[in-house]
Amino acid sequence: IVEFTSLSASFAIHDKKVWTQDMRLLSETVDLSLDGSLDFDQNLDMTMDIRYSDDVIQGTYDTGGLVPFVVQQAEKTISQYRVSGTLKEPKYDKILI
Repeated sequence: IVEFTSLSASFAIHDKKVWTQDMRLLSETVDLSLDGSLDFDQNLDMTMDIRYSDDVIQGTYDTGGLVPFVVQQAEKTISQYRVSGTLKEPKYDKILI
């Protein structure tokens, strides 16, 4: 289970949807970035990027060896998903990057 400690976003409402291009959820281990929309019927149409948190990245540098190199190569984005479905039943489809 991941516990998020911070959420931030700007948004606009039009065409019966809430739109964002900069939603961020931060935790001790991963950070999520989302952009897209949620309509008034609770349907999701978003893209989600998952990356290591700054704490994890800093911890790898403290570890030394090959670990910092490996994490640095994956630092930008661990994976990316298309998020669809509804708030009650979201669907996650991995996007090949």
